[in-house]
Amino acid sequence: MVDKYNMVSGAISPELVKEIVDSVARWRNAMPFLVALSPEERKEAVHPGEQGLKASVTMAETATAHSDHFPASIADPAELKRDAQLATDIAALVAPLASLVQALQDTEIAARSDAYRSGLKLYGVAKLLLSHVPGLEDAIAPLRERLDRVVRRVSTPQ
Repeated sequence: MVDKYNMVSGAISPELVKEIVDSVARWRNAMPFLVALSPEERKEAVHPGEQGLKASVTMAETATAHSDHFPASIADPAELKRDAQLATDIAALVAPLASLVQALQDTEIAARSDAYRSGLKLYGVAKLLLSHVPGLEDAIAPLRERLDRVVRRVSTPQ
């Protein structure tokens, strides 16, 4: 019988997990400039949109064209352009990676839910079989405290 509440079915080999983890490490190492902002730093940072970033680049070009009127101590136009390009390049990576991370998180939730829901069903059957199967009590006794609480809270669809 197929469980109509099963959200996901699949497997991933340890070799593939290692390959992916190694690839992510290589990607991280290829971008040594990545920073980790604190929540406070994120809050304090300016969050310009695309137009704001373009306006900043235009100002850098203007400052470069009129360098005699724009002191270098105010801002480095070349660094501004590098930062703007970096932001644009990273933005091209963020969308597909964020989508992948969301899919991984959703799949993890679905797999955990499927496994736990099935485990609760099996536990329910085990409780019914206690008086008929020798040794079953010893097998499920350690689970009682945890699962009896959950079974009362979670309704398991039939």
